[in-house]
Amino acid sequence: MAFYKKKTGKAELIEAVEEFDPDEIKNDLTRFLPTSHRHLVNEIKALTLKKLKENSFG
Repeated sequence: MAFYKKKTGKAELIEAVEEFDPDEIKNDLTRFLPTSHRHLVNEIKALTLKKLKENSFG
């Protein structure tokens, strides 16, 4: 977020991901993901949150 000169914390990032509408994610990703990877669309939000919650980052 250096481009915007804004800092954010892990909790704010997790909250933002939790608020994403699953249908909006699906519509966006199905346009760009290859057919062979589209099975991940239904799991992407849960997988992202799992990684954010189990890993720390700087």
